[in-house]
Amino acid sequence: MSKNRFLVPFLNLGHFLDHLAMLVFPTVVIALARDWQRPYSELLPLALGGFIAFGAFALPAGWLADHWSRYRMMALFFFGIGAALFLTGFASSPWQIGLGLALTGMFAAIYHPVGIAMLVAAPAKLGSALGWNGLWGNLGLAAAAIASGALMDLWGWRAAFFVPGILSIAAGAAYLALVPDPGPVQKRSSSIGLHIDRRTMARIFLILLVATSCGGVIFNSTTIAMPKLFEERLQALTQTNLGIGALVAFVYTLAAFAQLAMGSLIDRFELRRLMIGIALVQIPLLALAANLQGWAMLGRRADDCAASPHRGWLQERVPAARGARRRRPDRLVLLPLPQNDDRSSSCLNQGQTTFSF
Repeated sequence: MSKNRFLVPFLNLGHFLDHLAMLVFPTVVIALARDWQRPYSELLPLALGGFIAFGAFALPAGWLADHWSRYRMMALFFFGIGAALFLTGFASSPWQIGLGLALTGMFAAIYHPVGIAMLVAAPAKLGSALGWNGLWGNLGLAAAAIASGALMDLWGWRAAFFVPGILSIAAGAAYLALVPDPGPVQKRSSSIGLHIDRRTMARIFLILLVATSCGGVIFNSTTIAMPKLFEERLQALTQTNLGIGALVAFVYTLAAFAQLAMGSLIDRFELRRLMIGIALVQIPLLALAANLQGWAMLGRRADDCAASPHRGWLQERVPAARGARRRRPDRLVLLPLPQNDDRSSSCLNQGQTTFSF
């Protein structure tokens, strides 16, 4: 990594731009509804294609990284989301907005299967690298809100697409100029450390499926709806696009740093009890946020976002160990999966993962 000192900063920048690109529209749609004189409920679903593409194209992106090049896929990511955002700024009808957002989601899908795989392949302090990378991703959410609000107030809603698009293309050019191709990942392990039966694996899969589904619904629904919610319920505090964006950015930033605190708690407490406690705390916070106005509602949304479990918390990632250091009878320890010469999916499992039952 010392020979390629700009790689991790650009991977963190990529995570920042990835989430920024996907969260521009939920703020822009407020001004767009006024300019086009269309209801918010009619324009917001235009983002659906982008979010579907964001998930669906992760699979072919990972395949291309395996069989072509991770390095080139990351370059395609920077230039792709930049061009897609820039083109979306020229939209003059709802279907053009929807098409542009779908194209943005397609290129944004590259980052997680490719960028995270490149990140975990090299650093000695994997847990720290992942923590800071997650922080930059959440700060991208905050930047999307405040930057979009400011740009809309200065130059209109189209600037909220043009400026991030230009910055992403510039980041891609800098990436090619400053970051050499690290080449294929060296093979590290040839076997799985612990074999488990199908019933236990099915149980693990079911638990993760339910937990990530519930966490994903809460996370995505709140991040998309928050700008409109703040516009309606915080009118006593602000009535400008910049003001709304700043308040949303405040909540997102608090959630970003709360992720670092949660990482520390995961190291100290049993994951099962910790996740149950967080889930129970969210129930009254969500109920209060649904019924409050003004400063009280802002405070409750900030508390709720700080308590919301990020999907990454479901996996306790620490630097890959050569063997299990500690084993408890009531705990299942999964050791690192094989590291092939250029396999994105296996690199995601480089860290040790612990589940309690």
